[in-house]
Amino acid sequence: MRKRVLFRVVDPRFAPDNIYRFQARRTAPLGPVMVATTACRSPYHPLPWLDAEVICENNYRRSRKGPRDERGAPDHFALQEQRRAEVVGVSASISNAVPRALEVIRAYRAMPAGTRPKAIIAGGWHAGDLPDDFLDAGADAVVHGEAEPVIAALIEALVEERGLADIPGISYRVDGQTTRNPVFDARYDNPKDAGALLVPQEDMDLLPYPDFDLVRYAKVSYYPVSRVRGCRGRCRFCRVKTPPRWVSPDRFVQHVEILFSQKRRFMFIVDDHAAEDLEGFKSVLKKLAAFRRERGAWRLQLMIQARVSLAEETVGDVDMLDLLWQAGVRTAALGFESPIPEEIWAMKKPLAPSKTLGWAKRWRKSPIHVHAMMIFAYPIPAGKKQPLNKAGEPMSAKERAAVFWKAMRAWGADTYQVLAFSPIPGTEDWRDLESQGRILHELGWEQWDGLHVVYKPDPPMTAQQVQRQIGHLQHKFYAFRYLWPLGWATLGVHWLRIVLFTPLMPFIWLGSLPFKGGSAGRAWHWPQKTFRNFLRHFQANLIVLVVQRKMRLLRRKARD
Repeated sequence: MRKRVLFRVVDPRFAPDNIYRFQARRTAPLGPVMVATTACRSPYHPLPWLDAEVICENNYRRSRKGPRDERGAPDHFALQEQRRAEVVGVSASISNAVPRALEVIRAYRAMPAGTRPKAIIAGGWHAGDLPDDFLDAGADAVVHGEAEPVIAALIEALVEERGLADIPGISYRVDGQTTRNPVFDARYDNPKDAGALLVPQEDMDLLPYPDFDLVRYAKVSYYPVSRVRGCRGRCRFCRVKTPPRWVSPDRFVQHVEILFSQKRRFMFIVDDHAAEDLEGFKSVLKKLAAFRRERGAWRLQLMIQARVSLAEETVGDVDMLDLLWQAGVRTAALGFESPIPEEIWAMKKPLAPSKTLGWAKRWRKSPIHVHAMMIFAYPIPAGKKQPLNKAGEPMSAKERAAVFWKAMRAWGADTYQVLAFSPIPGTEDWRDLESQGRILHELGWEQWDGLHVVYKPDPPMTAQQVQRQIGHLQHKFYAFRYLWPLGWATLGVHWLRIVLFTPLMPFIWLGSLPFKGGSAGRAWHWPQKTFRNFLRHFQANLIVLVVQRKMRLLRRKARD
């Protein structure tokens, strides 16, 4: 019998200032889990002798007693001593985590012979676009695109120390020179990014369900699920440039039902655009609504990412937002992007700026929590119309912030995420800004987190001005409209509001019953949503204050 081999997939932790690290502590990234699962249960190249595990560094819990180094990070040397992985995979999709990904690769490569893995594989958007950085660090191969079609065959070739010339869609070194293999079968080649792998539509239902039991030393409370890959959109800032493909509605709903039967009731549909296959999405919602109704699965809660224009859709005579609620959708992350039409047009975002306010009002009337995502000071490509002020001059950072604030007030979303534009490798914006010398590489990938301005903005704006206005917008929204200059004292106001509102919730519920047709559930929606928003605003305000304090310290250090 062949000796069993362990394949360890490492999802490196974000840089310390990344605001997503708080949510990352509650979940596991779907990509690494899917790659690990497919390696063991590949429909393309079965490997019955392979085991897999996932180390999610952002959700690496002390309570799970995983070995740690002196900095509190996962101790990969100790992990290897406990259970040696023959092959290690390192995920590098998020640019902000790239320094840690390279550090992990170097750490495994520097281990002594008895502990060192036979091979190291890197993958993810960032690694695929800049493979030499990872090959220089010690990776044996970099996968371009979606790894599922080749991961098992690649592992087998590396374990058996065979050549890699017949493995499609990867980069590796031959005599010190980088070699990139094409995708030999056109069905698995990305027509929008030649040489990058993808899972074709006919194979989507063949892939195994992600096995979250492979995640070690983590506590997962939000489970990522996915139905759609790719997007028809042509947004300049987005790296998702693959044709849309999707899992059948029946198979996706079955996956949700399986997770719920395992007492995993919080799920995040991570698709960039959940309604890319609109008819299939409507079918999924109807099936989930029936599942919750017939099985009494009222505790199932979903979060989706969608376009704000989804509000205008209907399903028969049922409003789309009503069906979302019936299906268990409790949070929708919506890409508003910008209230400035010239920026929307420059992004190539398929939105009609004139209709955004109407769509936002429809979302606001829904009990669904709306999280609005926005990009501040988006760079306008050469030859495109610049946003102008009333004097006919290009807008300053302060003038743009005033437009954003007015829109935020009008749209009425429950929470806002106003981020600095971060050019992503492989996108149109990256190529344009790089050719103009406007990307601030000296800041390091740690700053690619949406908090720091990592490019030279359009004149007359400066990076410092843009940075300041982003902080003001966030602080102004989460620390009340007029009290935000009080700084840390606003946390006390938040806490007082929560303490006063909590005992009033039953009375508000009773008073709402006549207006909600006597439905106890519907009457409870408003006080429950309001209470949760109070808690979220308190948490967001705390994050904003901490980030602003760190920014001030960095500016002071730079001056000194």
